[in-house]
Order: sequence, then structure tokens, then C-alpha cells
Amino acid sequence: MTVQTTTLPSGLRIVTDGYDSELVTISIAVETGTCWEPPHLNGLAHFQEHMAFKGTHKRTAQQITEDIESYGGYLNACTGKDVTSFYAGVLREDMAVALDVLSDIVCNSTLPPDEFELERNVIYQEMRDVEDNPVDWLGDRFMETAFTGGLGMPILGTMETLPKCSVEDLWLFIHDHYTANRVIVGAAGGVRHAIFVEKAPKAFAGLLWDVVKPA
Repeated sequence: MTVQTTTLPSGLRIVTDGYDSELVTISIAVETGTCWEPPHLNGLAHFQEHMAFKGTHKRTAQQITEDIESYGGYLNACTGKDVTSFYAGVLREDMAVALDVLSDIVCNSTLPPDEFELERNVIYQEMRDVEDNPVDWLGDRFMETAFTGGLGMPILGTMETLPKCSVEDLWLFIHDHYTANRVIVGAAGGVRHAIFVEKAPKAFAGLLWDVVKPA
């Protein structure tokens, strides 16, 4: 068994599964998703996942992508009912780069207003794609029928709730849910636990204090 875990005083959990590999995948799992949304703002967690990639205090949206892909890596994210994940895969010698980019989008997103409505329209298109896919559409209807509360709400939100989500709502959501005790930083592949435990807390120091909206 190669899985090792460490929980820091802040509550940040670090998990690694190290084995002989030239590659390493890093995942940042935040314990938040549709289940933590107020019903009138259904879709907020997924909206935040999209906006995290639109710029930080030190990277533009283009730089976020380029800083991973220039090393031959990949970067993506997904939102679920109870977890939001950001993940990247790179060569093991580039682990520090991936960790820096991931921590940047999780801790330092600026939620640029000029991107806000553009990204809302992207999600509207995702909703239309679900309506055109019988399997996805039926899955949402099944969950809606079987469960009440967050489990029954669609991850993307609805055409009624998404227009109500504001930039301020996203800031409040980050403040309440993107905290150290709700985050698991994981790595698998060519990684050594002791080294990763040394690097991860520094990268995610931004989770140790309240998120402050830029002036």
C-alpha cells in the first residue's frame, strides 16, 4: 500500500500515492458542490469552477493554460454534487509548476467582471447540450425525482437560477467554502510524500485566511 496521508493543523489534508512513474497527477478536491448551494442560486459551485480559470492576481486566463501546456501537461476541473476538483498532469520533474498553477486558480482567482457574462453564456450552452442528450437529461430528471435538496438539483443550475448568480455571490461562496479544512491536495505517480507535504502547504497558504475581494 503506497497511499500516505497527512493532516495539517489548518485542516488541509494531503494524500499521495507514490509509485515508479515518469508522470504525476495532482488533484485539488474542495468539499463543496451543488449540495451546498442555496436553491435560488443553483449552479453557483459550477459557475465558480469556470471562473477560477479566468485569471488570477499573477496570471491571465491564457497564461493559466500556457503555463501547464508548455510543459506538455494538461489541466482541467469538474463539479459534482459534493465536491469540486481541479487537476493537472505533468512529468514528475514539473510537479512544482502544476502545484503552483493549481494553487493559484484555487486561492487567487480574481473573478474578472469582463469574463463573468461571457462565462454565464458558456454555461447556458452547456445546459442546451444536456437538453439535446437524452442520457444526461434523464439523469438530471432521475436525481430531481429521487432526492430533495442539493442532491436533486442539477449541477449546471437552471435557466431560472443561473441569471440570479452574481459576482458577489461567488465571492461569498468562496469565502464560506474554499477554506483549508475543506480541501484535500492529492498527488499520484512519481511523487514522494515527504517532499509533497513540504511543498503543498506553502502553495496553499492562501487558504489559511479569509478570502478578500480585490478593491
